[in-house]
Amino acid sequence: FPEDLALLFKEFGNVNTVKEATGNLDNMKRTRECCGPDYVILSGDDGITFDMMTDPEITAAGVISVVSNVAPKAVVDMVRLLLEGNTDEAKKLKNALDPLFGLVTAVRGSGVPGQKPPGHQGVDDHTGHALRRLPAAFGKNV
Repeated sequence: FPEDLALLFKEFGNVNTVKEATGNLDNMKRTRECCGPDYVILSGDDGITFDMMTDPEITAAGVISVVSNVAPKAVVDMVRLLLEGNTDEAKKLKNALDPLFGLVTAVRGSGVPGQKPPGHQGVDDHTGHALRRLPAAFGKNV
C-alpha cells in the first residue's frame, strides 16, 4: 500500500524503491503522492512501462523487465530514450515491442508472469491431467 511504503521510506531511508506490478496506475500515482519525488518507482509490468515513465504523476525510473530477456537492446533503448525525454523515438520502440508485451501475461493467482500458481505446474490447462515430462535431448536428430 502506498501509505505503508511512505511510512517505511520516512523511517528507513534505504527503503526507497518499489517494483510496481499491480497494473493499477491510480495506485502508482498514490505511491508517488505519498512517497514524494525522491522515491524510486520501477515498472514491474513491461506493457505499461511507457505509460508509467511518461505520466508526470508517476514518473517511473525504469523497469524490471521480463521482455528484456527476449529483446534486451530494445527495452534498454526505450527506457534510455524515455529518461532522455525522447518520447517520440521511445514510442516507436514501444509500438514495436507491444506484441511481445502482449505475450508476457501473468496467470491469475501466481503473481509471476508466465508462471502457473502453486499446484498447477505440470497440469494441462484444458484437461486438468498431469503432463508427461520428457528428458531434454540435444543432438543432430532433435
